[in-house]
Amino acid sequence: MKRMGIKTITHKIKKVIFVKEDDQKLEINNPEVIEVLMQGQSYFQVSGKPQMVQSDTDNKDTKSSEFQEEDIKLVMDSVNVNRETAIKALKEAKGDISLAILELQKKA
Repeated sequence: MKRMGIKTITHKIKKVIFVKEDDQKLEINNPEVIEVLMQGQSYFQVSGKPQMVQSDTDNKDTKSSEFQEEDIKLVMDSVNVNRETAIKALKEAKGDISLAILELQKKA
């Protein structure tokens, strides 16, 4: 690999957290992390057992039973905002999905 200009580095990492588009978090404790350096780019290979963890934004303000999950996701996807912003807009619009989307579009 060295003759081909590829270098690998093993890193000692305690925890790796991946945040998905829908703000869900995958956490890997004590992963095996290998960095591959090739053609001026770094690539990371992470191995381990992932676990879903409670998001920091999933607190009482953003965890809402007053709105259906599909309504929240519709606002999130329509205006490309995070969950917290979508719930806040729905609260301000008193649950009116169309009004929440329109208000967020005005702010953008």
